[in-house]
Amino acid sequence: MREVQGPANTFTRVNLFAKSVKAVLLAALASFLVTGCDFTGGQLETALCSNGIAVTDPHENADLVGDCATLLGVREELAGEVSLNWSAQLPMEEWDGVGIDTEEAPPRVTEVRLDGRGLTGKLSPSLGSLSSLEGLWLHGNRLSGEIPAEFGKLTNLEWLWLYDNRLTGEIPAELGALAALQGLGLQENHLSGVIPPELGNLANLEWLHLFNNDLSGAIPAELGALTNMEGLRLDGNGLTGPIPTELSKLARLRELELSDNRLSGPIPVELSALSSLEWLRLNDNRLEGGIPIELTGLNRLRELGLAHNRLTGEIPTELSNFSFLEALDLQGNQLTGAIPGGLGRLA
Repeated sequence: MREVQGPANTFTRVNLFAKSVKAVLLAALASFLVTGCDFTGGQLETALCSNGIAVTDPHENADLVGDCATLLGVREELAGEVSLNWSAQLPMEEWDGVGIDTEEAPPRVTEVRLDGRGLTGKLSPSLGSLSSLEGLWLHGNRLSGEIPAEFGKLTNLEWLWLYDNRLTGEIPAELGALAALQGLGLQENHLSGVIPPELGNLANLEWLHLFNNDLSGAIPAELGALTNMEGLRLDGNGLTGPIPTELSKLARLRELELSDNRLSGPIPVELSALSSLEWLRLNDNRLEGGIPIELTGLNRLRELGLAHNRLTGEIPTELSNFSFLEALDLQGNQLTGAIPGGLGRLA
């Protein structure tokens, strides 16, 4: 740096031969640039990230300079028990929780992992500009506000974990554009509204966890298109209506947890097509009718929870034929008849 000029200021030339001296002067740059100068926050952050310290060869790595500026802006919106070391005076490779793919040409930020740091503040919409981001882990904090619709621009994102925070508002339909997404964890927040049917577009999704929120409305039939799904947890909400028969298309599903809602209607016999299912929990709903004998074809089932519904009829004797069943909960229904003798071995 030889000279810094602003509309109302001209600063003395300083020859900087040592990087340490440059870092010291740079620390003051942010404060005196904004005095009498017409810099926006984004321009200032970009200028700071172009110093040759945070980003090596900034002219050759303009995209990484942009990522750097974005994260410096995000830092200003967050507070926490442990302060982040994100600074223009420190190489980005040393920033807490930031992963950079140096093999990519040009290098970009691909991971932001800040889970369990006691962070407060809101999710910045500017995170949606990290176009190479593959993983965003912000769970286990105290973040509030809404999930920005701009997150739908993160088309390379594979993992989005925002659970165990204090997030409010609706789940943005724009998240349905995250074609590479494999895991979406929004559980244990205060999210409201309906489950966007657009989530059915996430063809690569394997885990969808929305439990313990304030969601309402019906379970979208579109979720039946998520044929790579292994874990679907929607429990602990206020969902209503029937269990969609389309869920029977989830051939790889291992866990289906719909407990503690207000679901009604019969248990779909079509669920017997879920040949990979190990955990089926439908407790604490308003399900009616009998226990489908067809469910006994789920030969990998380890737990079947149907407690506290309005089920009637007899307990199918075929339930005792389960090879791997460890737990069966049928209490709080209106079942009649004898208890099949073979069920005594279950936990």
